[in-house]
Amino acid sequence: MDPVIGLGEFEHFTYSSGSDDDFRKAAWVRAKGGFMNGHWGVTALSDMMLNYLPAIGVSNNHDVWNEKDIEKSIRYGFPTHIKFGVGSSDVIKVLLRAIVDRKWPTDNFMLCTDNISVERLLTMGHMDWIISLCVEMGFNPIHAIKMATYNTARSFHMEDQLGSLTPGRFADIVLTDSLSKINPLYVFKDGELVAKDRKLLRNAAIDYSGMCKTGIPGLETLTPEQLEITPLEVCADGSQAKVLLFDVYGRGHAKFFQEVWVPLHHGKVVAELDGVKLSRLSVVQRYADGKRHVVNGLFKGVHVDRGAVSTFWPAPKPYFVAVGQDSAEMCHCLKQVDTYAGACIVTENRTVKAVMPLDIYGVMANMSVPELTAAAASIDGALEDLGNRNEGEPVVNKLLSLFISLHRFRFMT
Repeated sequence: MDPVIGLGEFEHFTYSSGSDDDFRKAAWVRAKGGFMNGHWGVTALSDMMLNYLPAIGVSNNHDVWNEKDIEKSIRYGFPTHIKFGVGSSDVIKVLLRAIVDRKWPTDNFMLCTDNISVERLLTMGHMDWIISLCVEMGFNPIHAIKMATYNTARSFHMEDQLGSLTPGRFADIVLTDSLSKINPLYVFKDGELVAKDRKLLRNAAIDYSGMCKTGIPGLETLTPEQLEITPLEVCADGSQAKVLLFDVYGRGHAKFFQEVWVPLHHGKVVAELDGVKLSRLSVVQRYADGKRHVVNGLFKGVHVDRGAVSTFWPAPKPYFVAVGQDSAEMCHCLKQVDTYAGACIVTENRTVKAVMPLDIYGVMANMSVPELTAAAASIDGALEDLGNRNEGEPVVNKLLSLFISLHRFRFMT
């Protein structure tokens, strides 16, 4: 723990249930004078729980989704991140509009991104884009810049080291011809010019190959039958079944999963809700000691008429997800990913159509930017051929973001 300066995404599900491990972490970081970054859907919690968070040492919050969330977060004393990237593209505008309309002071607000694809960074920008959006929506430009710099450093107890252009502090420097719409004409990093006129002059020369791992397969015993949807309940005449429906856009404390009634034909669940065809989703434990944990349901957000797509997440427990229509195809796709440390793979008729290796801890790619964007595009292209019509982030990002909510709502346990 010596290199650790704080606890990130410290969520209420574990420490509120009395986890000794979490209590030890919290006590250690408080003794060291570090920070605890909270992670929860605020309006989903009781007042008692919200009082408990600062009592254990949580010092800020980066999980707000609407105006009520923001109001509760700041009323309970938390400097609050306004994040761009998770959920629909309108979430950031809803949050910023609430701050402007309520005329809340900005000193305790920070800007951040969460699960932004490289493709979006290349086309839209990063913190520069969010600052410009803030100004467009009515923020004072200086306040918007502070939300992305000094306010954040102060919240993480690091304002004596960074966050402002001050002698003795660390800073990368951006020169722009406007504060209302950030246009990075010159970018200096470590005192050297690294970008000019929005073009990178040189990349950082870092070799990550030593971090790549070889996969240890765990799905040898997985069978297609384990991926069949078992109804939670069947109606009296046997024509409908109650099943789980997962929604890739139902992040946070919204409707990530629901119980819905769908058609049942010859004892099998039909992947259809209110006349709309859906895909199936399987959440599969990688290494089973005894009975393998598998959760099966329907899925909204990525759709295939045939074939399958699968990816992997290593922590806090190693699990896969697969999306498809046919159990045998989904099982085959999962076993293809199982040969890697991690990957996202598309298959059709048990043939690999596209692959993105994720060799670093099963979720990070050891690729250049052109290689990474090409791999993500190949996944999206292969899925488009199978019937998917993608919106927003690449499918790889969508599927990887699922695991956060799957963990939050205890589907990987």
